[in-house]
Amino acid sequence: MNEFTHLFLIAFIGFSLGVFFYAGLWWTVQKCVSSDHVALLFLSSLLIRMATVLSGFYFMIKQDWLIPSWQGLVFCLVTFALARYVVTRITYTKPEASMRTHKDTTHAS
Repeated sequence: MNEFTHLFLIAFIGFSLGVFFYAGLWWTVQKCVSSDHVALLFLSSLLIRMATVLSGFYFMIKQDWLIPSWQGLVFCLVTFALARYVVTRITYTKPEASMRTHKDTTHAS
């Protein structure tokens, strides 16, 4: 496998793990607004996301052909962090007009 394909595969796996983790976090926060069991939802989401991501990184470390050195793992972590930026940009919503601060008219100036 040539070096470009190797780096692309590492980046793809790291980015995919990052998207799974951060999109799952966004989904959890959205669902907690209407949930009756907020703590259970957050805890179960955290455990599922962490177990998946740590298993993915463990798999990559154990595959010597995939990451033969520590530089590959650093590249994978960088693409994982890049996924946070991408998910944040995609899921960002502007505050509604009702959420904006306005002057309080109940007191005298």
